Amino acid sequence: MQIKRAFLVSILVIGIVLSAAVFVGFQEYKGTLYEHEQTGVDHTAEHVGSTLETQLSSLKRTVSIAGTNPEMGDHGSAAQRRALETFVERSEFAGASVIAANGTMTNIVSNVSEERRDALVGADFSDRTYYRRAMNGTTYVSDP
Repeated sequence: MQIKRAFLVSILVIGIVLSAAVFVGFQEYKGTLYEHEQTGVDHTAEHVGSTLETQLSSLKRTVSIAGTNPEMGDHGSAAQRRALETFVERSEFAGASVIAANGTMTNIVSNVSEERRDALVGADFSDRTYYRRAMNGTTYVSDP
């Protein structure tokens, strides 16, 4: 009887120890897996951020070069419209507009309707963040 009791107690102790070992092992595995996934996410975020920064830098150069075209400053003219159309055709931009120093949009090339274009050209954009930042000499990229 004592041997049976000792055997059952031994089995019970071994079961508890094994259960605890499995539990601790899974907890450590979960922690390791979490750290591994976090490292992967951090690496991906860094790569995406770097890629976006490179693309943004390239787009800034494209706009800067296009901005040196004297026709871009010929507000409201056909030459400005042609220059904008050429810019959109040769760049990754789906559209472009020019806003004069006084905040008035002078031209737009985009897939907007003619009525919308007519409503935009001549409108005041001086309250827009991108206009104010540009007038202060800084670049502004809005949320997509």
